[in-house]
Amino acid sequence: MEFLRFVIFAAAWGFMWRWVVLNRGSWGLLFGNMAGAVSGFIVGLVLLSITLSLVPMH
Repeated sequence: MEFLRFVIFAAAWGFMWRWVVLNRGSWGLLFGNMAGAVSGFIVGLVLLSITLSLVPMH
């Protein structure tokens, strides 16, 4: 189950990062990547906390 949680975290992080970089508008590439990495990490942590609250560890 822990591996599945890691996969969910990594997928959410990656998809959010990609979405922010593709929709960065007039931001530079460096700032877009930094914003994507931070926002993706936050979204990943939120999904991780949701999965931990729904299915607690043993």
